[in-house]
Amino acid sequence: MDHKLNLPVEDGAVVILRSNSSAKGIINVGWYQKTNFPKYNFRVILHGNAGYLSSDELVPHNLYLHAFKEGSKNIFRRAFGKTVHPLAYTYYFESYYKELAHFFDCLKNDAEPSVSATDGLKTIEIIRDAYQKFERNQR
Repeated sequence: MDHKLNLPVEDGAVVILRSNSSAKGIINVGWYQKTNFPKYNFRVILHGNAGYLSSDELVPHNLYLHAFKEGSKNIFRRAFGKTVHPLAYTYYFESYYKELAHFFDCLKNDAEPSVSATDGLKTIEIIRDAYQKFERNQR
Protein backbone atom coordinates (compact mmCIF):
# COMPACT_ATOMS: atom_id res chain seq x y z
CA MET A 1 0.00 0.00 0.00
CA ASP A 2 1.34 3.41 -0.89
CA HIS A 3 0.81 7.15 -0.37
CA LYS A 4 2.12 8.91 -3.48
CA LEU A 5 -0.35 11.82 -3.55
CA ASN A 6 -0.20 12.83 0.15
CA LEU A 7 -3.80 11.81 0.70
CA PRO A 8 -5.09 10.83 4.16
CA VAL A 9 -5.61 7.30 2.80
CA GLU A 10 -3.48 5.06 0.63
CA ASP A 11 -3.75 5.82 -3.07
CA GLY A 12 -2.33 2.56 -4.35
CA ALA A 13 -2.21 -1.10 -3.36
CA VAL A 14 -1.12 -4.47 -4.68
CA VAL A 15 -2.85 -7.41 -3.04
CA ILE A 16 -1.89 -11.02 -3.70
CA LEU A 17 -4.75 -13.40 -2.97
CA ARG A 18 -4.47 -17.10 -2.27
CA SER A 19 -7.39 -19.45 -1.65
CA ASN A 20 -7.47 -22.67 0.36
CA SER A 21 -6.94 -24.49 -2.92
CA SER A 22 -4.09 -23.68 -5.27
CA ALA A 23 -5.85 -20.65 -6.79
CA LYS A 24 -3.93 -17.37 -6.65
CA GLY A 25 -4.68 -13.86 -7.89
CA ILE A 26 -3.28 -10.33 -7.91
CA ILE A 27 -5.25 -7.10 -7.55
CA ASN A 28 -3.43 -3.86 -8.39
CA VAL A 29 -5.35 -0.63 -7.76
CA GLY A 30 -4.42 3.01 -7.50
CA TRP A 31 -5.40 6.65 -7.83
CA TYR A 32 -1.90 7.65 -8.78
CA GLN A 33 -2.52 8.11 -12.48
CA LYS A 34 -2.25 11.76 -13.48
CA THR A 35 -3.91 11.64 -16.90
CA ASN A 36 -6.76 13.96 -17.86
CA PHE A 37 -10.21 13.25 -19.22
CA PRO A 38 -10.93 11.36 -21.46
CA LYS A 39 -7.71 9.40 -21.11
CA TYR A 40 -8.46 8.12 -17.60
CA ASN A 41 -7.58 4.51 -17.10
CA PHE A 42 -9.98 3.09 -14.53
CA ARG A 43 -9.62 -0.46 -15.76
CA VAL A 44 -10.08 -3.40 -13.50
CA ILE A 45 -7.82 -6.34 -14.29
CA LEU A 46 -7.77 -9.48 -12.18
CA HIS A 47 -4.91 -11.90 -12.84
CA GLY A 48 -4.99 -15.45 -11.57
CA ASN A 49 -3.34 -18.78 -12.23
CA ALA A 50 -6.40 -19.86 -14.29
CA GLY A 51 -6.53 -16.74 -16.47
CA TYR A 52 -7.56 -13.11 -16.16
CA LEU A 53 -10.56 -10.82 -16.43
CA SER A 54 -10.44 -7.25 -17.67
CA SER A 55 -12.93 -4.41 -18.03
CA ASP A 56 -11.14 -3.23 -21.20
CA GLU A 57 -13.87 -4.62 -23.44
CA LEU A 58 -16.44 -2.41 -21.67
CA VAL A 59 -14.70 0.84 -22.65
CA PRO A 60 -16.27 2.66 -25.62
CA HIS A 61 -13.92 2.75 -28.63
CA ASN A 62 -14.47 6.48 -29.11
CA LEU A 63 -15.48 8.21 -25.87
CA TYR A 64 -16.45 11.47 -27.61
CA LEU A 65 -18.76 9.67 -30.05
CA HIS A 66 -20.22 7.60 -27.21
CA ALA A 67 -20.93 10.76 -25.15
CA PHE A 68 -22.51 12.49 -28.18
CA LYS A 69 -24.80 9.53 -28.92
CA GLU A 70 -25.89 9.11 -25.31
CA GLY A 71 -26.44 12.86 -24.89
CA SER A 72 -28.55 12.92 -28.07
CA LYS A 73 -30.66 10.03 -26.80
CA ASN A 74 -31.32 11.97 -23.59
CA ILE A 75 -32.44 15.03 -25.56
CA PHE A 76 -35.01 12.88 -27.39
CA ARG A 77 -36.04 11.14 -24.16
CA ARG A 78 -36.70 14.50 -22.51
CA ALA A 79 -38.55 15.84 -25.59
CA PHE A 80 -40.89 12.82 -25.60
CA GLY A 81 -41.42 12.75 -21.83
CA LYS A 82 -39.43 9.59 -21.25
CA THR A 83 -37.00 8.91 -18.42
CA VAL A 84 -33.65 10.60 -18.92
CA HIS A 85 -30.58 8.49 -18.14
CA PRO A 86 -28.50 11.22 -16.47
CA LEU A 87 -25.19 9.38 -16.40
CA ALA A 88 -25.47 7.31 -19.57
CA TYR A 89 -23.11 9.64 -21.43
CA THR A 90 -20.29 9.09 -18.94
CA TYR A 91 -18.69 5.70 -19.23
CA TYR A 92 -16.93 6.09 -15.89
CA PHE A 93 -20.02 6.83 -13.79
CA GLU A 94 -22.57 4.74 -15.66
CA SER A 95 -21.73 1.62 -13.65
CA TYR A 96 -22.66 3.35 -10.37
CA TYR A 97 -25.96 4.49 -11.86
CA LYS A 98 -26.69 0.93 -13.05
CA GLU A 99 -25.84 -0.49 -9.61
CA LEU A 100 -28.26 1.93 -7.92
CA ALA A 101 -30.96 1.26 -10.53
CA HIS A 102 -30.56 -2.51 -10.00
CA PHE A 103 -30.73 -2.07 -6.21
CA PHE A 104 -33.91 0.03 -6.40
CA ASP A 105 -35.47 -2.43 -8.87
CA CYS A 106 -34.80 -5.22 -6.36
CA LEU A 107 -36.47 -3.21 -3.59
CA LYS A 108 -39.44 -2.36 -5.78
CA ASN A 109 -39.91 -5.95 -7.03
CA ASP A 110 -38.91 -7.73 -3.80
CA ALA A 111 -36.12 -9.51 -5.70
CA GLU A 112 -32.66 -10.69 -4.70
CA PRO A 113 -29.79 -8.48 -5.93
CA SER A 114 -27.21 -10.04 -8.24
CA VAL A 115 -24.55 -9.45 -5.56
CA SER A 116 -25.68 -10.54 -2.13
CA ALA A 117 -24.90 -9.02 1.25
CA THR A 118 -22.81 -12.14 1.92
CA ASP A 119 -20.73 -11.38 -1.20
CA GLY A 120 -20.23 -7.83 0.05
CA LEU A 121 -19.24 -9.05 3.50
CA LYS A 122 -16.67 -11.45 2.00
CA THR A 123 -15.18 -8.56 0.02
CA ILE A 124 -14.95 -6.40 3.16
CA GLU A 125 -13.30 -9.30 5.03
CA ILE A 126 -10.66 -9.65 2.28
CA ILE A 127 -9.96 -5.91 2.44
CA ARG A 128 -9.79 -6.00 6.26
CA ASP A 129 -7.39 -8.95 6.14
CA ALA A 130 -5.19 -7.11 3.62
CA TYR A 131 -5.01 -4.08 5.95
CA GLN A 132 -4.19 -6.25 8.96
CA LYS A 133 -1.40 -8.09 7.13
CA PHE A 134 -0.02 -4.79 5.84
CA GLU A 135 0.02 -3.32 9.36
CA ARG A 136 1.75 -6.44 10.78
CA ASN A 137 4.46 -6.18 8.09
CA GLN A 138 5.05 -2.48 8.90
CA ARG A 139 6.15 -3.26 12.48
